[in-house]
Amino acid sequence: MISRYLTQRPRPRKRKVCEADPQRHKVYDMERTMVGACVDTTMELPTLRQIVRHACREWGLIAPKLLLKSEDNTMVFGMYYHELNTICLNHCFHGANIGVLLHELAHHIIWRRHGHDAEDHGKEFVAVYRYLLNRYNVIPDYAFDTILDRWGVEYDIHYEVPR
Repeated sequence: MISRYLTQRPRPRKRKVCEADPQRHKVYDMERTMVGACVDTTMELPTLRQIVRHACREWGLIAPKLLLKSEDNTMVFGMYYHELNTICLNHCFHGANIGVLLHELAHHIIWRRHGHDAEDHGKEFVAVYRYLLNRYNVIPDYAFDTILDRWGVEYDIHYEVPR
């Protein structure tokens, strides 16, 4: 199933690059093509909460609250609110999906480790996201590396992750 996403050619959209988060559109476009690989990975809320607690223990962080919302008037799949220490997943758009959860969890980890010093979808974020996708058996490192390369998304290969 993942092989289809490894061979799919990126179709970059012409967008103005946000100086504060230059990889944002590349990451979002990449994820839109990957969503088919993750759609069938919906889980019950208690299982998702267990993953959040486990990952945060591994990183030595306080776990955020995890909420499911139904907002069909928006295209937002999930959101991390650092000021509330909360991850909200939109149930209308594959919200109980581990891929969406791990994206938002990567934001939590980066925020707790770096605060405003890291870009939202920068190299550190992608390194953490890559680690989480592999750690929770969603997409193996070697496959995600190929996807990142095809989309021109950079990550910090030397970023320290739990071993």
